[in-house]
Order: sequence, then C-alpha cells, then structure tokens
Amino acid sequence: MKSLAPALLMTVALACPAQERLDPAALMAVQREAMAKLVIEGRGYESDGRTTFNALGIISYDVAKGVYTMRSYAMGDAGDFPVTLTADGFTWSIPAGPTTIRYNAVVKDGTWTEVGDRTVPGKDPARFFEMRLTRIGASDWPGVGAIAPQ
Repeated sequence: MKSLAPALLMTVALACPAQERLDPAALMAVQREAMAKLVIEGRGYESDGRTTFNALGIISYDVAKGVYTMRSYAMGDAGDFPVTLTADGFTWSIPAGPTTIRYNAVVKDGTWTEVGDRTVPGKDPARFFEMRLTRIGASDWPGVGAIAPQ
C-alpha cells in the first residue's frame, strides 16, 4: 500500500488541470470600475458641533462572484451585508429573525438620502429611519482625521 500512495497522488495531480489565476491588474481594473460608484463615510452633527451619528461602510466588489458586499460600522455595531446597486444608489438589508431591515440609499447631486424600513411577514413595511447627508468634501481618512463640522 505504501508504494501505491505516491503513484495515486501523481495520477490525481496529473488529472487535475492547473487553475489559472487571472491577471491581478485586470482584476483590479474591474474592481476600480465597479467601485467608482461608491465611497462612504458619514457623520451627523448637532448645531453645537457634537457628533450624533458616525458610520463607515466599506463596500467591496468580488470579481469572481460579481457581487458587492458591505462591511458596516455604525454607532458601535458592525456587520457584513449584501449590496444591490440601483439606478441612483443601492440597497442593503439585515436579516433579524423573522424581521428584515432594508435600507435604500439614493445618491444624487452631492446628497445622500437613506431610508430604513422594517418588514415583518404579513404586515406592511414600517419606516423607522431616514437621513440626508450632504457632501462637504473629500476625506483623507484615516490619515488626516475626520471632516470637521461646518
């Protein structure tokens, strides 16, 4: 049996075609094109300058699967969620037992409007969240720090 083991391994290795890795530059070009639509960091401020909302969403594009996913950090919570692009933004949802929380973001003319609806089977969706963010400039986060309130 010991003398057959190397021969069996060699046969299996020869029978399996080599997996070719796509050119990394080509993969990154596809990702850059897909990601050109999405950059996300949001903060909300009170009139006295206090931060009342702080979120960071990192959206990535998986070339092999052809899907977007988001790693979200908001107000002490974090999670990974599928993202679907729409004509003017994107949607993402969070399964929560029998309930689904669905967010719809629209990005237009420097303004990000996002709503959240809670859906329970057998009931109409209930809106529980709405925000409007206005782009005030690019961020060098994390190197330079956050954008200050205006």
